[in-house]
Amino acid sequence: MARSRRMSMRHATTRRLVMAVCGTGLALAGCQSTRPVGLLQRDGEAAMLRGQPHEAVGHFQEWVDRQPQRADAQHALGMALLESGRASEAVGPLTVAWDHEEANEVYFDAMARAMREAGRDQSLIATLGSSATERGRLIDYMRLGRNLQAMGLMDEAHQAFRTAADIDAGRTVEPQLAMADFFRALDRPAEETRRVRMAYAIDPRDERVLARIGELELIPGPSLALPPEERP
Repeated sequence: MARSRRMSMRHATTRRLVMAVCGTGLALAGCQSTRPVGLLQRDGEAAMLRGQPHEAVGHFQEWVDRQPQRADAQHALGMALLESGRASEAVGPLTVAWDHEEANEVYFDAMARAMREAGRDQSLIATLGSSATERGRLIDYMRLGRNLQAMGLMDEAHQAFRTAADIDAGRTVEPQLAMADFFRALDRPAEETRRVRMAYAIDPRDERVLARIGELELIPGPSLALPPEERP
């Protein structure tokens, strides 16, 4: 009977210890959080705003564990890992987020950044190049161009942006603004201005175009518009 009492006391002590540890918020096996998902998201976002991504990782990891199908949860976890200097670990959740929402450029850019910072440049470019070649879509060549530019591969980036502009055939401002950004990075203001004028010809009311016109100190009006060279 004495042995039975000792065992009972030992189990009670263990339960109190587990409860105390769980109360500190430490993520140990056996600790089940009862916080609503909304609080996990809120606390994680607050930690990110305070510049404490390491703390945010714990909140967002629990959110993902409980709702793995949520693209925004996966993205939040990936960004916290990325800002914590854990790029290799960030690639996984950021890829999952983009897989859920392939049209989301914010998710794509985050995944691509993580892959670059994790030293997976060649894998990223191979994937993007294959997608662009197989699908032939404007968005794929734009993504390829942006990432080649980020890696400093300017000749290849220029070709990707030119291909995107050819596919678009002067219908939208995005390829023209991408080319303007590209030439700005190369400190070629004349060519940057030329592409901004083409974007203005496509949509003179686009706020992004008007902002670039203001930055370049150009005067809006019919004479500023320059027909895109890719337009048939």
